[in-house]
Amino acid sequence: MHDFARISAQSHNPNQLPSHLIEAEQLAAQNLKPKGNAIGCLKRSKDWVWLFDSSDVEVINPELPPIYTWNNRPKDLKTPNQLYRYNRKLGDKPHGCIRHEGDWLFLYRWEECPIDDESLPPYREYGTAPELKTLTQLLKENLVPRDDAQPRGFFRTWIGVEWKTVWLYHADDCDWEAPDNFLTKGTLRDRARS
Repeated sequence: MHDFARISAQSHNPNQLPSHLIEAEQLAAQNLKPKGNAIGCLKRSKDWVWLFDSSDVEVINPELPPIYTWNNRPKDLKTPNQLYRYNRKLGDKPHGCIRHEGDWLFLYRWEECPIDDESLPPYREYGTAPELKTLTQLLKENLVPRDDAQPRGFFRTWIGVEWKTVWLYHADDCDWEAPDNFLTKGTLRDRARS
């Protein structure tokens, strides 16, 4: 109890805490849990955080793949959300994980994830294929895809709470369509004067 009180008294400055103390949440992010009871506490804002001895821990799940952070994960490991964006299915087994919002987010090796929907055209990162245009870009050029035109690519973008698939077409698959010209009162007056 004496150690507990001394650690609590130092809790106003976390830099003065002994280095062997760690929070339960930090342990969980490493797939660890404390074996014993808390040996100290730290007041953070209005809440108390229990501190545990980092040398007295055990593994929570021995089957868990290697743990990474968002910044240190290998580039070929993708989240399920990223795989969906690129039209990929989850691989057979995860090769890593990240602690995200209290749960494990599993990571899959890109080359082991097959294409999800073979009927879709190839995925194109936005802006990487300048010859392919979105419908909005085509309309600005007075082009409209023919009825039988198939998209030559797609990309997905996150809008609000869901992914939106954006189709990409080539100008060769489009017909020119005259723009709508609206007559205004001013245009009619100018024509009447001439």
